[in-house]
Amino acid sequence: MVNSSPVITPGQDQALIKALGRGHFWQHLLDTGAVADTAEIAKREGIHRATVSEMLRLALLAPDIVQAAFEGKLPRTMSLESLLRTTFPLDWGKQRNMIAAMGTPV
Repeated sequence: MVNSSPVITPGQDQALIKALGRGHFWQHLLDTGAVADTAEIAKREGIHRATVSEMLRLALLAPDIVQAAFEGKLPRTMSLESLLRTTFPLDWGKQRNMIAAMGTPV
């Protein structure tokens, strides 16, 4: 029997995976008008608005970088903490170059 539910392998950063999911979900809520703004998300989640904004930035990462995170293929230096400390470019090509410079091309 094959388990169809996704699993998190030891090579993956669980905090990063969770943050990516939250960022994309919250962006969807904003895009669809389900919530008015980040303050509403923060209130619903019981967290600070700055935390919501930090997670929303992750929704701007190139899809292949997000996929690499889910597959545990990002460089070890590319953690949630390092992403939140870094001002990453909006251009996906430049994001890929940034990741490659850290040790693993995406």
